[in-house]
Amino acid sequence: MKPTDLKCYKQVVAVIGEAYADYELQRVIDCEHYEYEERLIFGFIWGCTPQGGNFWLLIHEGKNPYFHGHTRPKLSEKSHANSDKELFIPLESCPKVDVPEHQLNEKQRSDGSTAVSILEAGLGHMQDRAVTYDSPQGERSMGKTVGMFNTLYGLELTEEQGWAFMAILKLVRTSQGNFKLDNFEDMAAYSGLMGEAASKLAQTKN
Repeated sequence: MKPTDLKCYKQVVAVIGEAYADYELQRVIDCEHYEYEERLIFGFIWGCTPQGGNFWLLIHEGKNPYFHGHTRPKLSEKSHANSDKELFIPLESCPKVDVPEHQLNEKQRSDGSTAVSILEAGLGHMQDRAVTYDSPQGERSMGKTVGMFNTLYGLELTEEQGWAFMAILKLVRTSQGNFKLDNFEDMAAYSGLMGEAASKLAQTKN
């Protein structure tokens, strides 16, 4: 596979230019954790790349990552994926990547999980869902959900109570069936979101 084969190629070129797009996407392809997934926005998991998730999030938003804290690479004249010559990128430019805890499979995550690894995975899930479904600031869909629910049923649930409902759902699931680490990771994320909602509510009352 070449950079030009990726469905995100034109989008990346539009933000950082053809030569840099060739270079950065080739780094992704050469990375040991690379696996093409059609269902994903760019076709690969951002957090598993040498550049990191923020690099691709900026490009997705139409922002040049080299103007936002990421180092602009020095390219050779051969760095063009559209040429007949093989793209030349030194091996050291594609370092080993530590895959985020939440992006490992269930068996990999459950082997030796600690409280810290579960919390980190919960944070990772929340950030990934924010990129896919919500704003870059985080997963904040509960406010609208609770508002629609209250309108439909004539209730006055708060956003905090909405997240509490989701946390309780996960707690119930941990008490039945086989062990599934995702339940604990999601519960950690929901607890954080619940605390954030409670903090905002307390501020409005002051």
